[in-house]
Amino acid sequence: MQRLFPYKNYLIAFFCILISLSFYEISRLKFYYDLEDFFPKEEAEMQFLRKYQSALEADDTYMFIAIDNGKSIFDSTFIWGLQQFTSEAKKLPSITQGNSLATLYDYIKTPIGFSRIPLLHINDFSRLPEDSSRILEDPRWRRDIQNALRDFVDTPPTE
Repeated sequence: MQRLFPYKNYLIAFFCILISLSFYEISRLKFYYDLEDFFPKEEAEMQFLRKYQSALEADDTYMFIAIDNGKSIFDSTFIWGLQQFTSEAKKLPSITQGNSLATLYDYIKTPIGFSRIPLLHINDFSRLPEDSSRILEDPRWRRDIQNALRDFVDTPPTE
């Protein structure tokens, strides 16, 4: 341990240079989004990608908007405003799809097939306590909806 003390200035200088080089390299870091380079060439996975590339959309063509109500997202005034926001956003020319808690459906399996029910009955706010407890008890929704509302808007890619 005592041998290191005579060289402590050199060690400090070495680590300062190392940290400086690290910051320089981090500033040059870039993201590469070409999916073809992540697959082996002429393999089955690459052929699958080429076959379905038109169906697979880019993952950067959506916008995610979070709206915080503060006390609760299950407030009738807030839900009505959210519904209005979603319908107005859908009218914008660059937006192809818009979804929110007020426009989503839950699918229930019944003996005669699948049935869809609205996640929130926005036309009957007396059912809001029942809807909110059903949403918060369902693990599919609970992990995504705790205290802030997520509004998903799908936009077309820009060239």
